[in-house]
Amino acid sequence: MKRRLAATAAALFFFVPLAAGAQIIPGTELTGYLDQSLSSNHVYAGQTFTLRNVSSSNNNITGATIYGHVASFQKAGQGTPGKISFASFGTGSTSHVAGELFKMMTGTDMVHVPYRGSAPMIADLLAGQVQVGIDVMPTGLPHIRSGALMALAVAGKKRFSGLPDVPTIGETVAGYEANSWCGVGVPKGTPQDIIERLNREINAGLADPAVKTRLANVATIPVFFTPAEFGDYVAAEIEKWGNVIKTVGVKPE
Repeated sequence: MKRRLAATAAALFFFVPLAAGAQIIPGTELTGYLDQSLSSNHVYAGQTFTLRNVSSSNNNITGATIYGHVASFQKAGQGTPGKISFASFGTGSTSHVAGELFKMMTGTDMVHVPYRGSAPMIADLLAGQVQVGIDVMPTGLPHIRSGALMALAVAGKKRFSGLPDVPTIGETVAGYEANSWCGVGVPKGTPQDIIERLNREINAGLADPAVKTRLANVATIPVFFTPAEFGDYVAAEIEKWGNVIKTVGVKPE
């Protein structure tokens, strides 16, 4: 087991492709809670994480231009069962379970299409092979700026400052939140004074304006936890995503 120290969150987004002339609305990782829930042999090594994509790296949901906002996308998914496909950057990834949580909370019927990473997923999204993609912002941002993709919604709790007009999913689907996150940990048994000092120093580094600017450029938000607070957060994430994985029946590949 490891002791938790500090965390950051990256924004997940739901992305959709834009038709010509449409208006733009201004490393895949398996994090600890997913590893534990997917593998019966895995012993969770309580890490501190930095959140990075649908939710606090912000995940974006991308989809076809007929989905101008989350409500119309949700209605389309409910009205045409199995007709909408949502792409993730891998089975069991934060991208995948964020989409499954959306399905569970809205009754939307979408077909999951997993990819081996973001690049092939974005390529097929741009080609119209899938209707919606869930990914972190840095991957989709160049295509948003070019007018090829639209950020439909942010999966995290708060809007992304770089795209302030893009709403969160939670503004339409109450209680929805999904984050891709990572952090720092130390071995169990590390003296508490060392843990506390590391926590202070890491948080101080994350609070540095230059660091915050660099993180913001990749849609990543520093989260300032005490070791105890982060331990509670990790436990809550394990329970939340473990329930999603068990309900959906996600299996590791």
